[in-house]
Amino acid sequence: MKKNFENILLGLLWLLAATLGTTFWFNTRFGFNLFSGAHWDYLATQQASRAPVSFWFYFSFVAATFITLFVLYLLIKPRRRNIKMPQQQKTVPTTPAASPTTIENKSDASQINIIPGTVQHAPTTPVAPNATPTPPRPPRLNIAPANTFAPATPMPSTMTPTIPATTTTPLVQTKQDWPEIREIFSMAGYVIKPEPFINGKKMALLAIGTDEVLYLGAVGISTSQMQGCVNKLQQIFRDTLDDIEITVNAFVLNPTGTDADESVLTFNSIDELRHYMNEHRNTPLDTDDAENFAAYSEYITTVIEYIGKL
Repeated sequence: MKKNFENILLGLLWLLAATLGTTFWFNTRFGFNLFSGAHWDYLATQQASRAPVSFWFYFSFVAATFITLFVLYLLIKPRRRNIKMPQQQKTVPTTPAASPTTIENKSDASQINIIPGTVQHAPTTPVAPNATPTPPRPPRLNIAPANTFAPATPMPSTMTPTIPATTTTPLVQTKQDWPEIREIFSMAGYVIKPEPFINGKKMALLAIGTDEVLYLGAVGISTSQMQGCVNKLQQIFRDTLDDIEITVNAFVLNPTGTDADESVLTFNSIDELRHYMNEHRNTPLDTDDAENFAAYSEYITTVIEYIGKL
């Protein structure tokens, strides 16, 4: 509704400017006043008596009318949003090339001559005749040449590999669900989106509204941490949008820490948040902006998927 009102005012401003410009042209070029009834009566008399009237007089009327209507159409016609979806670069896996050291060792092993009187040591690991050969792994930095030393004692036939103990790192923040917050924003007319992880913090809410409005909320973090999440989200918007500004409203329920950021809203209870959103309900969606809002919603969904993989 706000955009329609702006288009009406812009159209009225253009019509006023076009009328003044046309009046100035006819006054200076033909001495004809568009707001004078006597001049229009004189023109009607000339046309009734078939008196010659300048061709450029009629041409100016047609050109002024066409230019006025064409520019008016350009001002009030619906515009499509130019939204670029962030795309991830696909990496093509590369196969490591065989090292010169490995090739050289294989060629040397196939050309070894056995000298009489020398003792040839059997391999420590028996190889089954029907065993499937394993693919070669990338060579190490330091590889000892073949048959440089023999083990002093025979190696055991079976060895039990030692598996290093794996340690699990706990998440920075446990996953929490806040259906009350989503219900408040849903009742206020906003569209609820999946809650993303930003900077290791699980958001409690992400909702969008008309006129490119976005609400981002969290529970139990400091306002400075919340502002860091907002900055990361806005950086993605700046990198992927052209001439479109998304208004991000951030809030924290039960904030922690002593620092305070005035740009982040804080609420001490669900009731305070509900009272605030009842006074800041979403503007109803106009039918003319349905296509733009659908593109905006799809863009936010793509951003949520993209930021979750960072």
